[in-house]
Amino acid sequence: MVQGVFISRVNKGSAAEASGLESGDVIVAIDKHRVSGVSELQEWVARKRPGQSVLVTYLRNGLEKEVVSVLKNFEGSEEVKERTVRYEIEGAHFEDLSYSKLNELNLDGGVRVKNRNRQMENCRSERGFCYYTY
Repeated sequence: MVQGVFISRVNKGSAAEASGLESGDVIVAIDKHRVSGVSELQEWVARKRPGQSVLVTYLRNGLEKEVVSVLKNFEGSEEVKERTVRYEIEGAHFEDLSYSKLNELNLDGGVRVKNRNRQMENCRSERGFCYYTY
């Protein structure tokens, strides 16, 4: 039995279309990391940014093939775009870190604390960031 992610449809203008992936293909690995489901595929792709490449290993008609795919952003281009996401949790306000800040800090993800509530008073804060000690 084959484990992977079945492609039911390829969106026009997508990185998959540009790479030549087709409906009916089964993605079995991203950058040589085997994937058995959508969440694993998303996990490996999410480690990259638009404009970066991933090696996609897939099955077509029972044959294993590889293609390099250049990732695209939410607008469909290869350009890294700033996209601010803000949210509130129990009165504390957060926003996602920008791509440039993530790169500067060598992080894959993170949030900036915009303001704290009483529950966060024991949190050490430095230049808008929050560090928890366990």
